[in-house]
Amino acid sequence: MEAQCAGALPVRQYRYDNLKFFLTVLVVVGHFLEFYATRSDIFKSLFVFIYSFHMPLFLFVSGLFTREKPVSVEKIIFYFILGYALKMLIYVVDFIYQKDPSFSVFSDSNITWYLFALSVFLILSRWLRSIKP
Repeated sequence: MEAQCAGALPVRQYRYDNLKFFLTVLVVVGHFLEFYATRSDIFKSLFVFIYSFHMPLFLFVSGLFTREKPVSVEKIIFYFILGYALKMLIYVVDFIYQKDPSFSVFSDSNITWYLFALSVFLILSRWLRSIKP
């Protein structure tokens, strides 16, 4: 990371913004390919290739910006509460629109799974940081 002056705002790292944009595009392409993966071996191969690295790389980039400050327990709890609140909201919306809603405490296939994955990642990073090499 580039140096910064004391008291100044951190210098923006545009390469990471560009990487996050590229990874977001890969998420969209991956979801498109998921629909066609059963119809074409080329689409299936591209789908597997994209999904083999794009989410781990998202977690890595997220970790780059939290490594210098300790991960707070409040942040981890916030992600869990936000994840379950969004799960309940999705359930209620599905129930209202009669889309055969389902709710599971320990599994998730909706948009909220990333909040849970990030929470587990933060717990692991907090625990690993306490281990002396």
